[in-house]
Amino acid sequence: MMKDARDEDFELAEIDNVVVIFTNARIDRDTVPFDLYCYDVRESEGFSGDPVTLEKVV
Repeated sequence: MMKDARDEDFELAEIDNVVVIFTNARIDRDTVPFDLYCYDVRESEGFSGDPVTLEKVV
């Protein structure tokens, strides 16, 4: 189920020395403010929870 970005709680994280906001939820892209970028994190096979790639849409 897609979540409204305006109603989600986010965590601060760092990717390649860039501070980002992160949530495990799938965000409805139409609810993301226009000045923010939105990417999906693909995890490794086997559902280990280890992030592998950063993609526009997973």
